[in-house]
Amino acid sequence: MNKKLELIGVILSVLCAIHCVLLPVLLLTASFWANSFVAHPLFEIALLPLAFVIAIRSVYKDYHLHQKNYPAILLAIGIAIALIGMIGHTHVFIATGASIMVLAQALNWRLHRKYAH
Repeated sequence: MNKKLELIGVILSVLCAIHCVLLPVLLLTASFWANSFVAHPLFEIALLPLAFVIAIRSVYKDYHLHQKNYPAILLAIGIAIALIGMIGHTHVFIATGASIMVLAQALNWRLHRKYAH
């Protein structure tokens, strides 16, 4: 179950980063995307907290296995930056935060695989 949640957390963070990076490009190149669900603020409000919860759970659970704190520190930084972006509705901050979250989860996943065997 934990591996599935880790994978879901990574996928959600990647989707969030892709959403934030591509949205400005899509808005500039295709005006019909502006009315899409992808551009709706509720999409971010639903996606990001779900990614936060899954990522926090995964990193917290795996910390007990590998005892390395840098995935948790990176995750906290990523979440803080993403929250600043959510509050200010600034996609640059959201995308940066989501990208840092992806990095934190990838490092955590690597540590999990290293220490689980």
